[in-house]
Amino acid sequence: MLEKVREDPYEFLFLAVVAITVITAYIETTTFLEMSAVVPQFILYLVGATLIGIMIMKFRGDQIKEKLGLSDVSAGFDLGTDDEGEDDSDLEGLYDLNTVGVAKEFVWLIVYVVGVVFVGFFTVSAAFCIVYVLVNETSELKRRIPLALGWTAIILGVLYLLFVEFLQVSSVWRLGFLP
Repeated sequence: MLEKVREDPYEFLFLAVVAITVITAYIETTTFLEMSAVVPQFILYLVGATLIGIMIMKFRGDQIKEKLGLSDVSAGFDLGTDDEGEDDSDLEGLYDLNTVGVAKEFVWLIVYVVGVVFVGFFTVSAAFCIVYVLVNETSELKRRIPLALGWTAIILGVLYLLFVEFLQVSSVWRLGFLP
């Protein structure tokens, strides 16, 4: 485990700083009124859970991938920023910005906002998550469908907890198919 830290010490230093920040922020939220602390604490729980997941994948990711049979799978989102055969030494800056990729993402954002205005927040969020993952994920279709449904369920669950349960905005905003 120590050899993983030695391979990339700055990444683990960053994760440690994030963990300390989350713990400090959580301690600070205990001084809030109970109703005022619900949303910040929920967000801190999500960040903490994500941080734990990242640490597990850093230390045990290879074993988990082998058990799931994913050791040779390299799937990720293609945002239009990667060029095949591009040499890293040719990059002028830290990142090579592809304006076509940025324009495509901006179009996705505009479609989402227009959909929220005319259809409803949860309805468009569900449709958007599914379609976005199906279109932008680069793996085969049989892997994209459960991935799209999983991300949609997670995102809608978080949005429902934040906006309907904690902030009670369902009486103000048109949220779509959920109450």
